[in-house]
Formats: sequence, C-alpha cells, structure tokens
Amino acid sequence: MQNKQIDIVIPFYNTANHIFELLRENITALLRENRLQNFSITLVNDGSTKDNYKSYIIALLSDFPHCVNFLNLEQNRGKGGAIKEGIKQSTAPLVVFYDIDFPFGRNALYSIIENLQKSDNDICIAKRDESYNKKLPWKRKIISQGVKKIIWILSKGKITDSQAGLKAMKRDATSILLCTECNSFIMDFEFLLKLIKHNKKIGEIIVTPNENIEFTDFSTNTIAKEIKSLFKILVS
Repeated sequence: MQNKQIDIVIPFYNTANHIFELLRENITALLRENRLQNFSITLVNDGSTKDNYKSYIIALLSDFPHCVNFLNLEQNRGKGGAIKEGIKQSTAPLVVFYDIDFPFGRNALYSIIENLQKSDNDICIAKRDESYNKKLPWKRKIISQGVKKIIWILSKGKITDSQAGLKAMKRDATSILLCTECNSFIMDFEFLLKLIKHNKKIGEIIVTPNENIEFTDFSTNTIAKEIKSLFKILVS
C-alpha cells in the first residue's frame, strides 16, 4: 500500500473461531466507515498450537488483500514478543497495537489515533474505566490493581493504567518499544517506564469495554511468570 499512514498490529494465540469472525466484522466495518485513511493490519500468529486459524487467515488475506498482512511465528514468544515482531514489519508514521477482539470497540481505535494526529504526544494509551475492573476474573483483578499502583508510583502519578490492550505511537517511539526485554503481557509496563525515562509525551484516552468482552483467566503458572517478569523489570 502506497502512502500508508497507520499500521495496526494484532497478535493472537489459540484464538477461538467466533473471535476470528468478530475480527472480520470489525475489518469490514473499518473499511465501510472509512474513518482511517491508508491503514494496514498485521495479524501475528504467536505460535498457536491449534490450527483453526489457518482457514480464517487465508480468507482474510483473500478478501482484504490491500489492508491485511500475516506474520507467522513458529514458536510462542508471548504477547509482548509477538507485538514486537509485528512492529518490526511496520513502516507507517503511526503504529497501533490492539487485541484481536477489539475489546473497547472501533471508536476507541479512532479516538486513540486522532489523539496522536492532533497533538504532539509521542504515544497515546488507553485507560480502562471502572466498569472494566468489575468484569475482571478475581485473579486478574488482583494483578491488575497491583500493577496499576506500581506504575502510578514509578511514573509519579503520570500513568494509572499500563496494561490496556490498545496503544498508539508515532514512529520514533517504536525504537523504544523494540528495546524492551520482556516478551509477556508485562511488556507494556516496561515500555511505558522506558518512555518516561526518555521524556516522551504520553497521552491518554478513557475506554469502556464492550458489553460482551471475554477474559482469559490466567493459570497459576502464567501469573507466577508475570510476577517474575515484573520484579525483573523493577530491579533492572
């Protein structure tokens, strides 16, 4: 695509069929609504062990050849690692990463891009409203609240939510993201701390979750890995 202005990176791992169908609906709506000019979507398979994604990817590439790209990672890198691999492929002035189910809807995507286009912010992040926390499984709620408090303290009150699955940045900020060491969900946390150290301007939009949002209930093993990654970032 010539004069591409926006790259949207969407990682996925062992995604259910109905989520791929929802993705198709959202891509169709993005094109119909025509509020984003010259955008592309890069779908990054993070080493899925289930192969149901293959037929959906083939169909999406066939039906949306001018805006959908696919990157296949043979081994699971973690969500943060998959995002970084997708961003390495990006070339547009604005880069976004978003969860595959568009958990905050398309309007949140439009708003976060508009924030960058109309400001001198280097990055804009989504801040989840209180209704999101009420929907979270209890284990994720405990982790979420803990990470929020830590990022608030370390950022001296500048950031209150580092983990929402929607962020947009200008090209210069991508080099900082690619310097992060963490490849899991906590990559966002490390990225924002690095942005603060580099005195980058961080904007924020408030987002509300979709009514039918679905959550992955982290296993005890996953939680332990995330906590270990968090402490590694804090002591580095």
